[in-house]
Amino acid sequence: MRNIELLKAPNTRFYDKEEANDDAIEFYVNPNMAPYEVPYAIHDAGWLPDARIKSLKGEEYGRQFVKKYWQFLIDYFYSQHR
Repeated sequence: MRNIELLKAPNTRFYDKEEANDDAIEFYVNPNMAPYEVPYAIHDAGWLPDARIKSLKGEEYGRQFVKKYWQFLIDYFYSQHR
């Protein structure tokens, strides 16, 4: 399975916080990462706590932005909606 190191799933030994900080946002904005339903399921499970956008306002702002607008990001970039 690709990109498993980005998922903070329970009991995983593959999770890499540094890589997740850099690349976990891809689940929200890159339709090639997974089918439309998968980012919703992963988000709902809480497996993407380190997802963030890069922002001049800092990492925490980028993380809070994703937490606030996650559904819009998925729907927009996947061109679908629930």
